[in-house]
Amino acid sequence: MKHPVSVSVCNYVCYLLVTAEDLMLGKCVEVILDNRWRSARIIQTDRDEQGNYKTYKLKFDQHPQDRFDKTWDATKTDTIRFDSDIPNGAAASSSTDTGSTSGEKQMNGLDSVTTEYYNNAFGKLKTCLRYFLPPNWRVSKDDIQKLNLDEIVDFPMDEFFDQYEKGLRCLVSTFKSKADHQQAAADQLKQEVHETKQIIFDLLMLHDSGTPEMSFNDVVPYARHYLQSLPKRNDENANP
Repeated sequence: MKHPVSVSVCNYVCYLLVTAEDLMLGKCVEVILDNRWRSARIIQTDRDEQGNYKTYKLKFDQHPQDRFDKTWDATKTDTIRFDSDIPNGAAASSSTDTGSTSGEKQMNGLDSVTTEYYNNAFGKLKTCLRYFLPPNWRVSKDDIQKLNLDEIVDFPMDEFFDQYEKGLRCLVSTFKSKADHQQAAADQLKQEVHETKQIIFDLLMLHDSGTPEMSFNDVVPYARHYLQSLPKRNDENANP
């Protein structure tokens, strides 16, 4: 039977461990994700009653948006390593070297049918990137076509499509501005035509007492007919 004092001391120590300041917050780590080491930072932790870490919430360096945050099992020590555990030079090359080796192994293990599907999908992805290429993007269409698997995996998709959307909004805004300008010009021209027809009608009423009431659409045909018949009218007036 445990002594009550010992139990109280143990509970108190556990309480201190759980409620103490979390020194893990903000620590830089690397985790294996999709067969590659990914750099991240611990932004939240979850511990059990004994103060042992159960999970870490990670924010990734390459994808800092909240939707890419992941909860990581802290007990799987083979899939996570802290800065102090990373060998010299490994941090800079791990995301490239490990991914390249993994990518080669994966490709070597594919059968001919799967390889064909892979090449087809891979080619279509690069075609999409070339099609949606934003203006002044730092990589040309020809260079995108030459990207390999590792470069596609590391491709900054968020930035790429942000730039595409900005360019698209700018283009739409330009077209809308031109359309508004053309509409204003068309409205102005329509108003001028309306006023011109009114002037023609007023002149007809002034010089031709037989001019009837008519719509604006009938003014020009009537005026044309009036001008064509004017020489005949003049002859009739000259020879009564």
